[in-house]
Amino acid sequence: MYYLVGNIEDARDALQEAFVKCWRSHEKLVEVQNLKAWIFRIALNTGLTEPQLRDLITHLHACIGPDRSDRAAAILDQVLATR
Repeated sequence: MYYLVGNIEDARDALQEAFVKCWRSHEKLVEVQNLKAWIFRIALNTGLTEPQLRDLITHLHACIGPDRSDRAAAILDQVLATR
């Protein structure tokens, strides 16, 4: 995970997020034939998307500024809620 995200703190966050996603999707385990591959795939996808989400959030904060409008605040809240 470290090689995907670039630093140890972000790697830990991404790995924790991956395990949360696995836990939330544990009902699908009945359909999974290779548990190791399933967990690896979730972790890989999380590691690939975490930097993009961070960049999007940083960009939204920069665009919105300290006096953010209600619509911009709602968009930012939606993005943060999906994490």
